[in-house]
Amino acid sequence: MFAAAGGMIYRSSKTASDVGKWRITPDGQFCRAWWYRPQGRCYVVYQEAEMLELYPAGRWGKVLLRRAPGNPEGY
Repeated sequence: MFAAAGGMIYRSSKTASDVGKWRITPDGQFCRAWWYRPQGRCYVVYQEAEMLELYPAGRWGKVLLRRAPGNPEGY
């Protein structure tokens, strides 16, 4: 996943890719909406070093991401 300045977000997996929009709410949550699934989802984010933990607001579970400099996927 690559979150570009200006609010665009890109992602790829082994089976699909998508584009969407992201934003930060006034209370600091990271929200995103993909084109294929336009209903948005917001996350409470915790960071330790280069690891990010995203907890979906109002739901169970978490998403783990490793922060990397630049645009390694070339979006």
